[in-house]
Amino acid sequence: MNKFYMNRKFWKEAKKVIPYKKSRRRPRKSSKKIMKALFFIFRTGIQWKALPPTFGVSASTVHRRFQEWIKDGVFRNFCVKILKKYQRKNHEMMRWVAIDGSTSKAPLGGESVGPSPVDRRKIGTKKHICVDQNGIILGIAVSGANKHDNVFAQKIIKNIPILLPHKLTVCAADTAYDAKNTRKFLKQNGFVPLISKNKRKSKIQPEKTQSRHRWIVERTFGHLNSWRGIFIRWNKKAENYIAAIQIAAIFYTLRYL
Repeated sequence: MNKFYMNRKFWKEAKKVIPYKKSRRRPRKSSKKIMKALFFIFRTGIQWKALPPTFGVSASTVHRRFQEWIKDGVFRNFCVKILKKYQRKNHEMMRWVAIDGSTSKAPLGGESVGPSPVDRRKIGTKKHICVDQNGIILGIAVSGANKHDNVFAQKIIKNIPILLPHKLTVCAADTAYDAKNTRKFLKQNGFVPLISKNKRKSKIQPEKTQSRHRWIVERTFGHLNSWRGIFIRWNKKAENYIAAIQIAAIFYTLRYL
């Protein structure tokens, strides 16, 4: 059961980025209790109203503070802080990155959703990520399930909140990203594209292009899908879903610190 609860290491770093606000009315609930509850909700995928009373905070208070923290940029700042720490210790792991997308169900609909082509056109969403050689998430984007991976390739790269330490970084991707505009964009932004050729686009049999680091992004999706609140998207707002992914990303990045 310990894997469903926030650990001390996570809170030790989280409390440094949460702004202190004094209430004019009743005393505000402890930020630690709120973060514990958020971690548990996204880890288990339970409904907000099903939050156990043992956490000492109501679901409405947790949700209200969650929205407040998103507005204040707490989770983005947390990501930047942890990624910079990680970069200082593991900068060599950023010589390679890999990008890919994965579809999730979104039963409640909301922003950035669409009919899923792999799930009988049910409403779904797609999370796009960029990872390094350790599988650490560097960039995140969210779209409808019917959007093509290649359309969001540029957005994933632009959403990397830190500067990569190497002038030329290899970017591995599958055939979904085999497009001239994607290759051009990557080259202009200091990446060396290592993208598998799409056989259907050419009559000539293309050379087989493989990357020994591309599978790592699939492993990261496996880690994310173990968070039931991410595997099935219950958040109508795209920014809320991104925040949930950021919490999971930070949790796994802290393992390397």
